[in-house]
Amino acid sequence: MSRATRKLKRITALVVEDDEQAMKFITMVLMDMGMTQLFTAADGMEAWETLNDHRDEIDVVICDWNLPRLSGLEMLERMREERIATPFLMLTGRGTMESAIEACSTGVDSYLPKPFAPEQLLRKLLPLVGLDPSYVTV
Repeated sequence: MSRATRKLKRITALVVEDDEQAMKFITMVLMDMGMTQLFTAADGMEAWETLNDHRDEIDVVICDWNLPRLSGLEMLERMREERIATPFLMLTGRGTMESAIEACSTGVDSYLPKPFAPEQLLRKLLPLVGLDPSYVTV
């Protein structure tokens, strides 16, 4: 087992996605790269509650922008208002420059337009947890 894989086994992610197929894809990619500690939520309010219940355990949030009950952007705004500095990777079907600027101005750590390949997710996610993306392949 590589050092990177051992580190990934200790990383806990909160994955927030309302599309069931997208959730399966994301969690499969994360598990394939060695992550075993995953919380999932299908809407923003469920994610907010999970984050508050497990704040000290969650190392990174991977969150869709468009969600029921509380959008990904609204969740990010709440996190930053409460000074929760957990790295945040925003996933979105909004591939526009304006959307990227809006997310960045709210304090997003990384931004990934949909659809994306597993390698693209890794390139965005791994630096957020302190790993070089070249260490892990899918």
